Amino acid sequence: VQENGKLLDLSETSFFVTGPELLKVNIVLMLDYTGSMYDAAPGNGQAIEQMVDAAKVFIRALPASYAVAVMEYHDRDQGNRVIANFDTNKENVISELEDFSLPRPEHGASEIFDALMDATNFLVSEDSGELPFDDADIRAVVYISDGRDTSSTITLSELLNKASDEDHMVRFYPIAFGEEVNASDLVQTAIETGGHYY
Repeated sequence: VQENGKLLDLSETSFFVTGPELLKVNIVLMLDYTGSMYDAAPGNGQAIEQMVDAAKVFIRALPASYAVAVMEYHDRDQGNRVIANFDTNKENVISELEDFSLPRPEHGASEIFDALMDATNFLVSEDSGELPFDDADIRAVVYISDGRDTSSTITLSELLNKASDEDHMVRFYPIAFGEEVNASDLVQTAIETGGHYY
């Protein structure tokens, strides 16, 4: 590092480069409990069990400073989607996830856009009332879907306009699941919000 052509003594600077483990990151992990996920191969809810197992691995792998919440979507006009509130204690989050279950008749249609809008609002509300410098550096939604929205009341463009505006700044990280994925909508959510498609 130089200043006016002269090397700086790195021990005399008050500026430091830090890694992502020190960022203030709030993540919502949005899980798919719909009927199509329940029936996905190998069938009889086993795909949901696999999803939950993978979610636990993901949560435990997050840096200690990251706050994570778990939400889910499973039917039209669903009320509260929250399984676990934001917490940096990953084992607390996993415990609440392990306690969650749905009876078979309640697995229903997919309203993924509505669910993502709820996650967007949930992320913003986590920062509400705080001074701006206390806001999360990154607000992210990691979600699992086959990309087939069947019953949302809002459109994809409405969702993306809100998520990417300066008051929200939420990034979407879709994880495509299934043999027949409608990838175009999933890719669009990632590209237009600065996230990534998997």
